[in-house]
Amino acid sequence: MTNIDKESVLREALDRAKAALDVKVTRNTISAFNAATEALDAFLSSPGEVTPIGFLEIKSEAAAVSYLNGQGFKIGKSKFNADVNQRLVAKKDGGFCAADLDDYALAADLPRLDAEADRQATSISDGVKAEQQRALKFKNDLAEGLYTLTADIEKMLSSRAAVLKAGNEQFWRDNAAEIIRRVDDGMTAAELIEFGLELTDEHFDQYARENS
Repeated sequence: MTNIDKESVLREALDRAKAALDVKVTRNTISAFNAATEALDAFLSSPGEVTPIGFLEIKSEAAAVSYLNGQGFKIGKSKFNADVNQRLVAKKDGGFCAADLDDYALAADLPRLDAEADRQATSISDGVKAEQQRALKFKNDLAEGLYTLTADIEKMLSSRAAVLKAGNEQFWRDNAAEIIRRVDDGMTAAELIEFGLELTDEHFDQYARENS
């Protein structure tokens, strides 16, 4: 490969790294951009001594994963290593070619990091919207009287309990003397129970009429 070809490869790699950096600034995209910049600068300084990026400067699986991440692809070390073992990724002299990694990413249809971020953002946004809609529906239902606040129910029950208590006290004041008189006249237990139930029914009927 001529020096002109090598320089072209280096510049193309730098352009790809810059494009990825423009899309999303991460540690990986910054690292990939810096590596591409340094490789081009080194080549221009000593064109006959530098192995161009795109050939063997990516010397390990970890570096290859970082490069792919920097290019905006979502992939972890375990999947990449498995694909290397299955010879789905070209490996030359223990290193990787950037162009080969790009081809691999496209052939393997690796998901894009920005697409994943958009999906997560959309999912979160949909969840927030759904919660807002539920809150608005509840507010409208409450305004239309379809629900009763717990505090209002507790207040109503407390008020009715107070009325029942007062009514029970008045019940005994009104009927104690009559109960004693009937017992003194020889009322049996069964008769007393029946009489008491009749008085109780009358008391609760009156309560229901006054609080309906």
